[in-house]
Amino acid sequence: MLTAYFDDSGTSPTDPVAVVAGYLASARMWNRFNEQWESLLRKYEITKVHRAELENFKGEFANWKPARRTEFVKKAHAIIRRCTYVGVGLALIKDDLKDEIPKDTALAQFEIFSWCAHGCLAGIRSWCDDKKHQEHVEYVFEAGTEGQNQFHRTMEVLYKDSLTRAQNRIQGWSFQGKETAPLQAADIIAYEFYKFIKNEVVDKHKRGVRLSARDLFRPQDVRLLKNLDQKTFKRFRDKWQSNPEDSVSSST
Repeated sequence: MLTAYFDDSGTSPTDPVAVVAGYLASARMWNRFNEQWESLLRKYEITKVHRAELENFKGEFANWKPARRTEFVKKAHAIIRRCTYVGVGLALIKDDLKDEIPKDTALAQFEIFSWCAHGCLAGIRSWCDDKKHQEHVEYVFEAGTEGQNQFHRTMEVLYKDSLTRAQNRIQGWSFQGKETAPLQAADIIAYEFYKFIKNEVVDKHKRGVRLSARDLFRPQDVRLLKNLDQKTFKRFRDKWQSNPEDSVSSST
């Protein structure tokens, strides 16, 4: 069985972009990841990775220096690249959501997390179709994110139809805490993807691509890290409005 772990970034009301991103791997690959990840954390005497704290030298990283951070990031990225099939993510500019979802419509109840998370399901389905993987996928998302309950309800809509469940290879879904090591890998790609979209799309290439993003993103990841622009989001929204059970595949 395959398992995909996802985290979100851009949850602050002041953030212009919302992102959900993560990794897909087999059970054997995740077991290998967990062993190597735990060894890395022990070596650096930390309990878990929160990429924003690492970037800003907060929490467990308060006394770190830039050189130590760079060394750690490279080793963490190497483990992720070795132990996962592909990174998948979807970003949405928040102003686009406001423009396309009027407040007085039924769709206004949908949280931005839900739109992005369903786009990630579409990415997983696309990758599985391309690679001829027939296994169902267990989805794990970080617990406590805004929009979790609403997303859970839409997943129930997809799951209750056996054909839709099979087409999207949904084995099940759950919400877990950051102590779950693969969610720390998801945190890293969500952070880098957020930074990439903000720099490249919102700020219109004012900065170059971060070296850490170049080190992390593989060619197979880049293909499935998507920014849902306003036109594409409108199409996704209309498809969802007409048939929620069919719309998961419409953002790819």
